Amino acid sequence: MAEDQYTREFTLAHFVQVMLDVASGHRPTPHAAFRRRQLDAIASVSAFYRKLGRMEPALPAEIVRRT
Repeated sequence: MAEDQYTREFTLAHFVQVMLDVASGHRPTPHAAFRRRQLDAIASVSAFYRKLGRMEPALPAEIVRRT
C-alpha cells in the first residue's frame, strides 16, 4: 500500500450520533442524519447501512431507549 493511502471507516461515535439525531427527532431518518453530518466524506451511505446492519441490535435499541 502506498504511504499516502489510508483507510476511511466509520467509528462507533458516528453511528451513535446518527441514531441520536433520529431518536431525538432532529432528523426523520438515518439517511437524513447521515447526510446532515456529512458522513459521505468518510464513505458511502450504502457502506454506512451495511455496517449498521452488522451491528448488535441492542446498541441502536439502547440509544432509543435512553433518549
